[in-house]
Amino acid sequence: MRKRRVPIGVVIALMAITATLTLTLTYQYAMNSFNDQVKNVAERQKMYGRLYQIDNRVRDYFLFPVDDAAMFDAIAEGYVNGLKDNGTKYLPQSLCLKTQQQIQGLESGIGMEIAMYGTTRAVVTRVIHSGPAQLAGVQAGDFLVGINDIVLDDTWTLERIEKLLAGDAGTELILKVQRTNEEGIPEDLTFTLTRREYETQTVTYRIIEGLGYVRIYSFNERTDEEFREALVSLVNTGINGLIIDVRNNGGGVMESAAAIADTLLPAGTIVSYSGRDGVKKPMYISDGGQTDLPLAVLINQNSASASEMLAAAVQDYNKGRIVGVQSYGKGTVQELHTFSDGSGLYLTTAYFYPPFSSSFHGVGITPDIKVEMSYTGSLDLLDETTDLQLSAAVNLLNQSGQFAPVDPELPTTSDGASSDETASGDSASGDASSGEDTTSGNTSSDAASSGESASSASSQVIGYAEGCSDCIRS
Repeated sequence: MRKRRVPIGVVIALMAITATLTLTLTYQYAMNSFNDQVKNVAERQKMYGRLYQIDNRVRDYFLFPVDDAAMFDAIAEGYVNGLKDNGTKYLPQSLCLKTQQQIQGLESGIGMEIAMYGTTRAVVTRVIHSGPAQLAGVQAGDFLVGINDIVLDDTWTLERIEKLLAGDAGTELILKVQRTNEEGIPEDLTFTLTRREYETQTVTYRIIEGLGYVRIYSFNERTDEEFREALVSLVNTGINGLIIDVRNNGGGVMESAAAIADTLLPAGTIVSYSGRDGVKKPMYISDGGQTDLPLAVLINQNSASASEMLAAAVQDYNKGRIVGVQSYGKGTVQELHTFSDGSGLYLTTAYFYPPFSSSFHGVGITPDIKVEMSYTGSLDLLDETTDLQLSAAVNLLNQSGQFAPVDPELPTTSDGASSDETASGDSASGDASSGEDTTSGNTSSDAASSGESASSASSQVIGYAEGCSDCIRS
């Protein structure tokens, strides 16, 4: 059977038609793209033109001098606020530097946290290991009675006290506290402290009724290392189970939280993310070196972002029970971009997701065992006998009969005031964030270029939790 040959003229004609169609479609796409770009440029010119006109009027007619630096920060902040996204934040130079230090696990000050005890007294809830306060002898439980030459009476708020404690590194502060001695007698003590840079402590741990208890205040670049050290120490003592407390933890370095999850979970995805394209991709994967201990994770309404990711991963893999109340619900990824003048920008670039369950963004994580608490003060002022949620987790892992204990009486000060007032501070409320969730970044960045080039994102950030949502840190 003879093969029919296609005339060369037909082949050439088909090729010409194909080329024409391709050129037409390419041209149409290019024109549409160009038109969109022109539209965007025109819109930007309109925006900048309006700003230029305002600036001209101000320069010509405004009665008072103009602070150009403050004006620039206000313009940048106003632009970002116009995005109407709680996760996206403009950071002036000083705040950007402080944020980068916090991501690295560094703070500047005297190294202690305070909260309101009752309604009228400020108490030291935690001293940071090797910080100025700890090395000078300040202890958790000390009541603040004076700072420098100022007496702290019952009218002082945390915000006012924080301003007194703040200061540049290298400057001195005289701290006066009241401490009850071994005979039960209150005595006044005075400490002279020098503010300096110190490493923050984001993990504390102890043993409660044969169980390891680890509290994670926030996630910075060193938190996973702190957690591993705590876990090794606890395991070496022969613990029967593990309680991880991420209450009032508004987030932090995502990579650090994922590394902690890696020690707890079997092999598989820890967290995924999706950017503008909506395609879900793995962000972090567990290698399967899991810890085979009975596990409970404590969460509350201020647990956000990376702390929620950790709890959700444990829940999805059925590696432990989640105890507490519904978490905050912050499931977006932010990247930190820094600019040549030292300012910065937290920019929302993606959603993130638990291993198997749906996104908890705007919803929160539902605990396996709901335990509510009327107490809203600093958790550091409680222990396993007065902390309802912690007590529930201890009973759960030890299987010791009654699961939900009676809400205990709140601790009282020496003057009988109950500790039932919410201490102000950096809670994960309002924008699910008051701190820093950062990672070394496997997430996509869609940052647009601007007049000043941003550096590559120094870290992925989720939320802005300071890890101190029921107190202030100095």
